Amino acid sequence: MTIEEEIFARSTPNVAAFVSFGFVRGRDGCYRYSEKFLDNQFRADVCIQDGVITGCVLDMASGEEYLPLRVKRHQGAFVNEVRTSYSAVLHRIKDACFIQLPFLSEQANRIATAVRDMYGDMPDFAFPTAPTYAVFRNPQNKKWYGIIMNIARSKLTTKHAAKKSRNNEQHVESEKIVEILNVKLAPEKSAQLLAKKGFFLPYHMNKKNWITVLLDGTVHDNVIMELIAESHAFTEKRCRTSV
Repeated sequence: MTIEEEIFARSTPNVAAFVSFGFVRGRDGCYRYSEKFLDNQFRADVCIQDGVITGCVLDMASGEEYLPLRVKRHQGAFVNEVRTSYSAVLHRIKDACFIQLPFLSEQANRIATAVRDMYGDMPDFAFPTAPTYAVFRNPQNKKWYGIIMNIARSKLTTKHAAKKSRNNEQHVESEKIVEILNVKLAPEKSAQLLAKKGFFLPYHMNKKNWITVLLDGTVHDNVIMELIAESHAFTEKRCRTSV
């Protein structure tokens, strides 16, 4: 993951703020911004196009890109100072020109909005050791009806999971970070869904009562919301039983 990807994760551009910050729109549709830093020794050139942000740091003395910035094994005091200063430029852009979002994927953010509209519940980032994991719970009894997590794709399995391939391309894909949603369903319903694309054995949950849904667009939003409604119904039953 690049410096830019790390800093701008969980955010979406607010195009209306670009020009006032100092971005200039080119004929290619790219919004560009430049800023010198570290006593004018370096220049940050930033481009935002189609919601994707990229950047380049130029060494003003040589006129060339400062490549050590991107090499993680380079951890000297000076290169770390350059990284810190460049990151500060990016953070200012993020604060001024981007809107913070709770989740990485577009679908996860859409689902969170739909849950809020349906039940009035906001995602609860309740785990200090896993700050990107969020729970949806019934406020009446604190029972969970959903949890969104981001994990390596390789951790998802089904009853008919294939053996891991040694093919490098497939290995890279398996290590890709994805967002998932766990919901509680009747065992017979879960068994049926496991035969379909986008559904997996529950990650870190009881395999009898929960199922994992991949939030990458494979499963339509409407289907996911129907499953959330079924999961939420279990918490409603508990509420009525406890009265």
